[in-house]
Amino acid sequence: MKKYSIVLLAVAMSLTVAGICRSGPGMSNMALADSVPEPAISVSGNSTDGMTRSITQLCAHKEPLVSRELIFDEEGELIEVNKYTYDEYNRYSSVKNYSHDTKTGMWDLRLWENYSYDDYFYYVETRRPGSDTKKSTFDLHGNAILVQYFDNDGRCYDACTHSYRYPVDEKYNQEEMCYDGEKYAFSHRTIKQFNEAGDVTCNIVQYENAMDSEVSGYKYDDEGRMIYKGTRYEYENLWADDYAAVRISYSYDENGNLKMEHDRTTEHIGRDCESNYEIVITYDYDSEGRLIQKTSRAVSVEHNIPQNQYLTDKFFDKTTRYTVVYEY
Repeated sequence: MKKYSIVLLAVAMSLTVAGICRSGPGMSNMALADSVPEPAISVSGNSTDGMTRSITQLCAHKEPLVSRELIFDEEGELIEVNKYTYDEYNRYSSVKNYSHDTKTGMWDLRLWENYSYDDYFYYVETRRPGSDTKKSTFDLHGNAILVQYFDNDGRCYDACTHSYRYPVDEKYNQEEMCYDGEKYAFSHRTIKQFNEAGDVTCNIVQYENAMDSEVSGYKYDDEGRMIYKGTRYEYENLWADDYAAVRISYSYDENGNLKMEHDRTTEHIGRDCESNYEIVITYDYDSEGRLIQKTSRAVSVEHNIPQNQYLTDKFFDKTTRYTVVYEY
């Protein structure tokens, strides 16, 4: 068994679900760096390389800790429950998902995850009743470096290895190179740019096919809170006409809590491309500042709502999509 060092190189092991691993022509199609704009701020150091933080810093959740999420459908019926447990460092210990069969009235355990940690990695074991078991190993950047699949008899039948490089240059750019499989075929390259506060302002992902890429830009307010995210997908062969730029704006209440997400993308992955509506998610908090409810609604684009304007009930002329209630 090889030993992998953790310096600015995270190399790992894993095999993949069919279709996840890509094999390709190596790194000849990675002429993307020249297209990256010069950052507005030049900062020395490598505080963003992730290796200066610990697994606990990466995985710990802020208090108060959510114990359950209750998910209701558009009719207000409880259809799903997520339960969370934590270790002494506020890291996930387990996550269980229960689903309600509205026809039989029965509740079924659909998925559960068990978490474990060491100094350099954290591990997630995902199980589904009557199905296979997935075991994943993540590095200090939160990237999966080993994914394995086991049958009901405990035999590993599929796996995929991913390795990454994380150099950070003097212009505050970070590059992640991902290689898949035993022969380390090039999978994708990610270039990130940061502002002086260490927030990501630009994220570019290029796949083995040089024509396939994702470009995301982020904007923040004076308090360092994200107020806008935009992503452009460019795929050569994957129904390119059905993909559009993702545009999401964020607004906050007087206490600095996230109040609203406004997704202005009417045509993108996972959305009915013929639907003429946008998605708005609102957040409600109790007197102690704890998130107690999240509601997703559909909004007609005909209203032409100004960006970041708080939406009153008159705008919601389409159905509530779902509601999540949080318990502590």
